[in-house]
Amino acid sequence: MDLVKAASVLVVGTMTESLEEKMKKNDKKFRWWPALAVVGVLVAGMPAHADSMSDTMDQRFSDHEIKVNDRLGHFREDLQITAAQQTAWDAYLGAIRRNLEDTHEQAVRENQHPPASATDYFARMMTLKKEQMEDFKRIADSFGVLYATLDPVQKQVADEHFAQMRARMMKQAEGQR
Repeated sequence: MDLVKAASVLVVGTMTESLEEKMKKNDKKFRWWPALAVVGVLVAGMPAHADSMSDTMDQRFSDHEIKVNDRLGHFREDLQITAAQQTAWDAYLGAIRRNLEDTHEQAVRENQHPPASATDYFARMMTLKKEQMEDFKRIADSFGVLYATLDPVQKQVADEHFAQMRARMMKQAEGQR
């Protein structure tokens, strides 16, 4: 009864003596009150679904962006990018960041406007995959330019970096089966 009273106070502000007594007497007119009070508290405390999804998505994007930037920082240090290679590195970094932004925008777009039908779903997936391929091509092209500027030791570091990244991705894929 204390939880119900507390919920009632939160929803209504106060609980009158007569209402509390009628609830104790199990008056049929007031049987629904505890459930209504608890539901009111739950609903009042919950953010709107779209807002909470958007907030969660924004937080996950932000967390992912931080991780990607950290990895890129370590990769740059491992490669020991020279001043002469900086322009190529910046182009590669720009392609990665654009991909991050595009991926976030795509997720927000899909969250705000879910597909209306199964055929709409497949049409959207085709569009999404085309956009992802454009981003990936931009990343691959910019990395190709950067790779061409690397000396043999730096190329070996890059090759090892991407071999490890591939191994991590394969391990994750195995865990999802």
